[in-house]
Amino acid sequence: MYKVAVVKCGSYDSSEVMESLNRALALIGGIDTFLPASSSGTILLKPNLLAGEPPEKAVTTHPSVMQAIATTLLQKECQVQMGDSPGLGDPFKTAVKSGLQPVYDLGVLPADFETVVEMHSPDGRVSRRLPTAAAVAGADLVVSCAKLKTHALQIYTGGVKNLYGCLVGLNKAKQHFRYPDRDVFADFLLDIYTAVMPGLTIIDGIMAMEGNGPRTGTPRKAGVLIVSGNALAADLAALQVIGFFPNKIPIFRAAKKRNLRPFSIDEIQWLGDDLADVQIQDFVPAVTTRVSFGPQLLQRPLRNLLIAYPDINATRCQSCGACMKICPAKALKMVGGQVRLSRSKCITCYCCHEACTYGAIDLHCGVLGRTAAKLMRTE
Repeated sequence: MYKVAVVKCGSYDSSEVMESLNRALALIGGIDTFLPASSSGTILLKPNLLAGEPPEKAVTTHPSVMQAIATTLLQKECQVQMGDSPGLGDPFKTAVKSGLQPVYDLGVLPADFETVVEMHSPDGRVSRRLPTAAAVAGADLVVSCAKLKTHALQIYTGGVKNLYGCLVGLNKAKQHFRYPDRDVFADFLLDIYTAVMPGLTIIDGIMAMEGNGPRTGTPRKAGVLIVSGNALAADLAALQVIGFFPNKIPIFRAAKKRNLRPFSIDEIQWLGDDLADVQIQDFVPAVTTRVSFGPQLLQRPLRNLLIAYPDINATRCQSCGACMKICPAKALKMVGGQVRLSRSKCITCYCCHEACTYGAIDLHCGVLGRTAAKLMRTE
């Protein structure tokens, strides 16, 4: 059984977060259980820094959570670094914009998330060569400090999906183009996971995100911290909290095919507060992105009705070109000062949706797609 601690945490008050984190760590064996054998080993804190957004938007891992784990590790005289690779922009500036300067002020060093080092994934099913950040390749322990959010492509993002940020900059968009199928991409995420293999996962679910995550969804208080020595186990617990079924999540379908455990809620040991006290019954998913039912020949002509495509809001769009820069399929172009989408080129990876600073890219699908999404969640 894989131990997971799920503890209530009602706010981002620093003392409350520290108390909840300490309780969670104690339930799974204490922080010493996860430290590198050598005191000179490097520990990398990998938050979710999708974009430089203020903490109240619930886009990134909250500074209070990062301060709590950093303080805990520094008290053990560990060598601690922190960093992530946003889709666009400077990694350090993104961290500061996200409110993480106080974490660096504690003595945590900025991690190198600009130099690319090829990591090998011996068990890789999709790719065995990964263009990861130098800080990831050089770490003795990686701590995945994730944010509990919905995700337009993968339905849910947490401990495992957070590791996609171990790839540097626009390399992430390139992988979307290389692996446009959602289930193949989930398998690729597991290649990254098995290569990096974080020794500790902390999911910030104090203020989660529902709806069209991972950037433009709606903040939703979940009031939990989830901590485990296994990222898949932590994600299984998080899915229980928000009422999503693991067999509907691409990463867990891929894990089951690989026999990469745990992939079932029956395989985790739930510790801490009771599920009944923390579960949310009406957590809103992102609009549907892929629907698989009926004959394959029927699915193809119904694609436009089933799949959510990016929809550019001309009023909010500032024609900055960020979406065009990050689009791996080159499906966006400027026409008369306005960004236009070519559906025939779009691979529905939603990189543009994540990159837009102005919230000008919405995701919409037809009635058939919305109905199918509800069926997928409740069946």
